[in-house]
Amino acid sequence: MIEIRDVLRRHATQYPAMQCEDLVKLVYQNEFGGGHMIADPQSSLRYLEEEYAGVHQDAGCALADDIGNGRVRLHLRALQAAGLTLPTVNRFFVHSANRAHGSMQAFARKLDT
Repeated sequence: MIEIRDVLRRHATQYPAMQCEDLVKLVYQNEFGGGHMIADPQSSLRYLEEEYAGVHQDAGCALADDIGNGRVRLHLRALQAAGLTLPTVNRFFVHSANRAHGSMQAFARKLDT
């Protein structure tokens, strides 16, 4: 399993404009997933559709980044080239949120990294 230190280093190299808050969000998602954003599946899909509407597709973009802890971040700009629909991505998101667990203790330890 990839260590949080390696995830943070890779992201800092790959995304040099990242701010401290972006790193904290990354650590949070590594520990808890994205489930904090889901009120219900339909609301989640509407939010995803709104976000996707402002995204320019990029066939050369990787579909996902490994953020450790068995989790990935999907890049919305790569969905079209990958043949993924928003309802499918939303099902992935809802399913993973329902299975996500984490602890504040582990989150705090990772923040110390």
